[in-house]
Amino acid sequence: MHPTVNEFNRNSKRIFGLIESRVNSIAVSERAKRNDFKGVKYREDVFTTSLINDYMSNGFKITKEMCEKYKMTYQGIRDRLIKSQVYKARQ
Repeated sequence: MHPTVNEFNRNSKRIFGLIESRVNSIAVSERAKRNDFKGVKYREDVFTTSLINDYMSNGFKITKEMCEKYKMTYQGIRDRLIKSQVYKARQ
């Protein structure tokens, strides 16, 4: 039995959706392999020097206010500070 036109259209949309998803996944993994890849959600508009200044003025603590000010997660700020070799782990 042959599929109806509606079934064929539905199946085609599903297949194209899967293909598009896979292409996007491959594109992200290829970008991740590059040396200059900073991350999918890297905030280009936030300067690392500003993060460092706030971090140091807060006694080397990442505060909730910093996260809100820069609209970044604690982990995102921490990663930037680690890459800048400024982050001090709690003891």
